[in-house]
Amino acid sequence: MESQEATKAQELILTSSEVPFKTQSAAMSAIAKKGLDRNVHDTIQVEDGWAIVEVAPKIKPEKYYRVRFHAKSHVNDPDDVMLSVNGEVLIMRREKPVIIPARFKECADHAVYPQFRQVPGKQRKMVAQVRIYNYDTLSDATEEDFKNQIIEGNKITKENIIKYGPDVAPEDIE
Repeated sequence: MESQEATKAQELILTSSEVPFKTQSAAMSAIAKKGLDRNVHDTIQVEDGWAIVEVAPKIKPEKYYRVRFHAKSHVNDPDDVMLSVNGEVLIMRREKPVIIPARFKECADHAVYPQFRQVPGKQRKMVAQVRIYNYDTLSDATEEDFKNQIIEGNKITKENIIKYGPDVAPEDIE
């Protein structure tokens, strides 16, 4: 049961006559009848019955994956995998296992270019979409694994910048 201080801080939604619902199921029915979002509204017990309150949305934790990006399949493919989601950028080496959040895995899935077929006397036609960053999913991972990988990668990058300077390509470093 909620404390009185907590219920005072929350705006209570009561019956049309401004009294609490008699049962929890009546309050749940009111959520559905009013068209309220079950992820945002819930029921709580108050002194005289039940009320509806707005709660923080239930956010599912993000999944993490251990993946290995394939080698370049074409000379024009980028040497490193560079993915960006909402301004957050990850740069990863190919053919090395890395841990990425699901949002970056989805970004890699959507990084495609069109492949066309041109037949003499006919209009050019798109026949396929080719992925730029093919990868194999090796296993599930955790957020802690991802954060540790970022710390280690940043440490190696900083050491290489101090040792070789900022203008050296990663493949030129032993």
